[in-house]
Amino acid sequence: MGLRMRDINRREFLKYSIMFWVSLVASDSFASRFSGDSFDESSASVRVFLGREPTLSTNVRDSKIEYPIVAGSKRNYPTPKGVFSIEKIIYRPNWYPPRSSSWVKNNCKLMAYIKNTDNVDKNGNVFVPYGHEFHPLGEWKIGFYDSYYIHGAGDFAIEMGRRYASHGCIRMRDGDIGDVVSFCKEYSPLIYIS
Repeated sequence: MGLRMRDINRREFLKYSIMFWVSLVASDSFASRFSGDSFDESSASVRVFLGREPTLSTNVRDSKIEYPIVAGSKRNYPTPKGVFSIEKIIYRPNWYPPRSSSWVKNNCKLMAYIKNTDNVDKNGNVFVPYGHEFHPLGEWKIGFYDSYYIHGAGDFAIEMGRRYASHGCIRMRDGDIGDVVSFCKEYSPLIYIS
C-alpha cells in the first residue's frame, strides 16, 4: 500500500480533529454563544411607560415583570424621557426635602426640622436620614439621571391612585423596588422611559 506511519498518524489526527470540532459545534453551549438569538446582557432593560396607568417593567429575554408606579407630575415636575444608564444604587438613602415645593413649605413640622437640624451635608444641604419619621423614601434608590431616582415610597404611594404626583422621580412599592434593585445589580440594564 505504500502508506507510511507518518501518513497514518496525520490521517488519524485529522479524523479525530474533525470529530472533535463537529461535536463541539453541535453542543448547546458552543452554539448558544455564536447563534444570533443568544442572550446578551445588553438586551436586559428596565422600561417605564408613562401612559394612563404608568408602569415599570424589567425585561430579559422573553421574561417581563410589570410594576405599578407613581411618576412625576406631568405639568410641574415631569419625569424625564429618554434612555438612561444607572448612575448609582443607594441602600437606605438620605432624603433631601425639595424646599421649593409648596407641600414642604406647608408642612410646619418638616419646616421646623429643616430649620433646626444638624443633618447638613458638606454642600450645606439639609437631609433627613433613613428611618426618620419625615423620611418618605424606601430602603433603595436607583439614580438614573441628574437627581432623578427610582425609589421606594411605601405602598400608600401606589394605593392612593395618584399616578402622577412626584417631583419627577419614579416611586414604587418598597417590596417592588427591592426586586428591581436585584435585577439592576445582576444585569446593569439601560432604563428606557417613554
